[in-house]
Amino acid sequence: MHPWGAKRPPAGTVRVHRAPGGPNPSRQDYRNLLFVIAIFLRVWKMQRSRPQAAGPRIQVSFIQRPNPTGADDMKFKCTRTLLATLLAAAGATAAADEGLSANVALASDYLFRGVSQTDNQMAVQGGFDWSHASGFYLGTWASNVDSHFFPGNDRDPQIEWDLYAGFSGEAGDLGYDLGAIRYVYPGYSNANTTEVYVGGTYQVTDGASLGAKVYYSPKLKFAGVSKSAWYLSLDGDFEVVENVKLAGHVGFSDGNAYDSTASGGLGTNYTDYRIGVSTSLAGVDLDLSWVDTDSDGSTLFGNLADGRLVLTLSKSF
Repeated sequence: MHPWGAKRPPAGTVRVHRAPGGPNPSRQDYRNLLFVIAIFLRVWKMQRSRPQAAGPRIQVSFIQRPNPTGADDMKFKCTRTLLATLLAAAGATAAADEGLSANVALASDYLFRGVSQTDNQMAVQGGFDWSHASGFYLGTWASNVDSHFFPGNDRDPQIEWDLYAGFSGEAGDLGYDLGAIRYVYPGYSNANTTEVYVGGTYQVTDGASLGAKVYYSPKLKFAGVSKSAWYLSLDGDFEVVENVKLAGHVGFSDGNAYDSTASGGLGTNYTDYRIGVSTSLAGVDLDLSWVDTDSDGSTLFGNLADGRLVLTLSKSF
């Protein structure tokens, strides 16, 4: 499932972009970008070398199975193909209708509500959005995921594909957004889930905003559970200096799906946190965030919910 801000920024999150017609990136901007990419590769290497500590997990959802010969190569090829497709399609979108936009991203990990969806590995992501002047919008977003989330299946999915539609607008300093999203896992329909959401933002100052959004699923299909669940996202950001923002996030996962295991639930609800800094260099958005969950998150998901730094490079067209 998509992480916060992977496709559409959550309520209260404002991305930093260089204004059209502004100064062209300087040579120093490119040096800074190369430096950040070097940091990205370092963070990714550290994540790969992190020992996989044993810990309690949801037994049904996180069964690890030996990969067949060549499975890792196949994952790499799928990821590489996804990246190439997204880049090519995004380039074409830049010259298309003004209501269309596209985005691509490279992240050191894909976290959804504080939990790694790529088993602490790198993710390639991207999507397309269409919006109308009335406030109506449609979009799609995709990312590679790790197959250990879908045990007992001959066609383990390597990709998550999201489809969403909604309506958003503003009334003075207040903004609103409501819609629905469908999470699709090609090859493993048992995990496909639908959520509806409603949220609002408040522009505190020109450089600061606060927001909240609630997601609800009548049937959260996860780890053998198929019960109702809701998620509350509280977000805020503040522009420290020009082109540099600090952002914070707290999320609460609860509902019947998180009831006791005796009643068919996951066993406990949990909370996730995030604090990060973002900027833009040479037309590329950079975000470095610390993401973590409370002890209940660790109880449910083991090391997949451990605190970690996540570096994301993204580009919008």
